[in-house]
Amino acid sequence: MQPTSIKRENNYIHIEWSDGHKSIYEINYLRRRCPCVVCRNASERSLDGGVQLPAPKISLQLLHAEKVGHYAIQLSFNDGHDAGIYSFDHLRKICPCSACAPS
Repeated sequence: MQPTSIKRENNYIHIEWSDGHKSIYEINYLRRRCPCVVCRNASERSLDGGVQLPAPKISLQLLHAEKVGHYAIQLSFNDGHDAGIYSFDHLRKICPCSACAPS
């Protein structure tokens, strides 16, 4: 599945997919679901399968988003984390909309 459009708006990433589906990802949601090795192997995970992050001392913000080839985007956050490369498959799998959420 490939995106036809990726847009950043405030603290959200909006993706329109080739099948017409639209996903909206809040930055905190994406940070908790970082696919990097460090985050995947974090010993404490929340009940929803994301990384259990400590309460931030600053408001989490997206500093930079860069396309990686034809398969992913890399996100850099103001908490210093920038190791996550979010494949399009991963992003589609973690879509938070009610149609995609497991029942």
